[in-house]
Amino acid sequence: LDLRVTPGADNEWAFAGTLKFKSFSLNISGSQIDLARCEGEVSFDPAGGRFQQLSLTGTGWTAVVDGSFIRMPDGGTAAQGTVDLQAASLVPGLLAAMPPPLREAAADLKMGVSGPIASRGAAFSLTIGTDGTLEAFRANGQATARGLTLEPGVAMTDGAGSVDFSVRRGSHADRTTWDLACMLDSVRAGGVSLSAARADVKGLATGEVVVPQFSAECHGGRVSGRVHVGPGTAKGREYQIETQA
Repeated sequence: LDLRVTPGADNEWAFAGTLKFKSFSLNISGSQIDLARCEGEVSFDPAGGRFQQLSLTGTGWTAVVDGSFIRMPDGGTAAQGTVDLQAASLVPGLLAAMPPPLREAAADLKMGVSGPIASRGAAFSLTIGTDGTLEAFRANGQATARGLTLEPGVAMTDGAGSVDFSVRRGSHADRTTWDLACMLDSVRAGGVSLSAARADVKGLATGEVVVPQFSAECHGGRVSGRVHVGPGTAKGREYQIETQA
């Protein structure tokens, strides 16, 4: 820690300097994330600061973060930046970093990734309230993955390809919404091998998950359809699937 303290008016002090982490833990929406190794630095002053090439290593994953943050007039903090990510699989630390509604949907749909995940240049922005509460946030980018599994009414396994993603929340009072554009070179659905699979998946503010259109090549032909997954309840979710071959 390199710290500079400057006295100001009305017994207020101004702090500026740089901070280098070796390891630390953070809590995101009630989930603990332990970072065993950190490299890079965070510079700060009364107006805000920057984090440059901040390398974070957790269990089974590594991320490099670049960005900046500012102090808002109400005393909160706004931050924005980009992230490069490499992971051995969808490990618990990555699940913990998801917004709770997205994490719950992933659990309900039995989403998993057993193979490597990579994402480069994913953009994010967020605001944190004066009490440390995560208020608004937005993230978007593209990830590649192998070993994708999902059960939106039918078991999907061994997926390999890329996913464009976008997740957002306007305020603490709003529900998180998200969009996935899946482009899978190969996947198995209900035990049937598919190729060139395409699907748009949307998480709505109501808690519903909809796939307005999906399509894939199968045995020399093409199959398409749509999926509707009801909001999570104590009895689980209701699934509706329509297909055309």
